[in-house]
Amino acid sequence: MAAADQEDCPKSTYCANVLEEYACDIVAWDQDAAYAPLRAAAAYAAIGVGERTRDWAEYVARLLSYREEPRPVNRARAEQMATDLLTTPRLGELLRTTGGLSVRLTPKAQHWECRWGDSVSKYLYINRRTGRFRTGRLSDVDLAALV
Repeated sequence: MAAADQEDCPKSTYCANVLEEYACDIVAWDQDAAYAPLRAAAAYAAIGVGERTRDWAEYVARLLSYREEPRPVNRARAEQMATDLLTTPRLGELLRTTGGLSVRLTPKAQHWECRWGDSVSKYLYINRRTGRFRTGRLSDVDLAALV
């Protein structure tokens, strides 16, 4: 966190990217034992010097809210959740400008199914009524079966 917060550090961007990836994985894969340390790191980042570390603190709060605040999910919220849980903030910005986010209703209209572009290797299903979600990855065997 300290290296990511020092803009003159030659590895600050790399460290910030690692923090984003790590936070996303913790919440997307529901590693609840890591929530307390993640909250502590976000509290430290919220008072950081760098804008990116303060942004990271907001990102972590948003990620954790997806697990802690069940509520109905409309399309706009599903798109935000997909951006946060399938990518990182910087990559999400890039992908938003190039398009390719797929958010659609499942056949019974109970869930939002989210993917980036044609990628099927990582996906997100969000219950429309409660906001509870699950992420998944297809194995190479599963991917081969789709071809």
